[in-house]
Amino acid sequence: MDHANHNAPHVADVIQSALDSAKSLITIARPTQRESQTIMGGTFSALAVGAPEGTAKSMIELLTRLETLWSRFLNNSEISRLNHSEGKALTVSVETIALVDALIDGWKSTNGVFDPTTLPLTLAHGFNTSRIDESKRTSLPPSAQWPGDVAGIKIDRTAMTVALPLGTTLDAGGMGKGLAADMAVAYAMSQGAEGAMVSANGDVVVDGASPDGNSWRIGIEHPLDHESHIAQVRLTKGAVVTSSRSIQAWEYQGKKQHHLIDVGTGEAAATEILSATVIAATGASAEAQAKLPFMMDLEKAFTLITSLGSEVAAVDEHMMMHTSTGWERYL
Repeated sequence: MDHANHNAPHVADVIQSALDSAKSLITIARPTQRESQTIMGGTFSALAVGAPEGTAKSMIELLTRLETLWSRFLNNSEISRLNHSEGKALTVSVETIALVDALIDGWKSTNGVFDPTTLPLTLAHGFNTSRIDESKRTSLPPSAQWPGDVAGIKIDRTAMTVALPLGTTLDAGGMGKGLAADMAVAYAMSQGAEGAMVSANGDVVVDGASPDGNSWRIGIEHPLDHESHIAQVRLTKGAVVTSSRSIQAWEYQGKKQHHLIDVGTGEAAATEILSATVIAATGASAEAQAKLPFMMDLEKAFTLITSLGSEVAAVDEHMMMHTSTGWERYL
């Protein structure tokens, strides 16, 4: 009697199925363009995966153009011109209107904890010269004051003008880096790239396929050792931004300073948090949210950040990493 199971797959079919499965696991290296340049005070790297020739170079050209529009260290930039406009409306580019929109949105979404008008304080604390080119300095008119009137900023999208209230000044800062990365990645994807990434001095925006076809693996900088990573996350689309009080730090008049200004005191934030990393939909939104753990009670900061659809991790002075509940989805 034949005891064979005629419903069982043929050995050859099993082998072929296993081979097909193995093939699906093999990562296929996609043609990738890479370009890097010093922009906005740090190193920007652009990657374009499966893109038309010259896409990565064009991304860097776009990032360089945005620096000329937004840098507070360039007297003829649109941000510098706005800061000296003394309340008058100025015609600006569509990119600068997008920046001002992002700065206002960051202020609104964080209930004012992210404040884009702290430039007079930054200068008063001694950070008025470019770290890359000491010949470039920030200047402000005598009317400049903090706090500025964010709610009073007027944007006319028909006339393409922005009017800052008298005394209000803006600093693109980290928000400028994040938005620039967003724009460069969006540009690459619009040109037909399969995937794109911009690393803005360590803050990363990605979309689409990575060079190996898998999710993008993004290292999070160790707060005390900038040459190593304290963690790694995986992302297919969005941004990973880290703020640290040790990266942009200096001493002025015998007092340690850093770029994270506490809007409650007008001084550099006094906190046990060394660094905070936010995973968000965009680089611009992540830049605003990454400031919150330095300015607020940590639990309240985490609650606000996650309510905005983002995830966060913060490292304290004891090297303990605190994470939001959804953080593990990206590991």
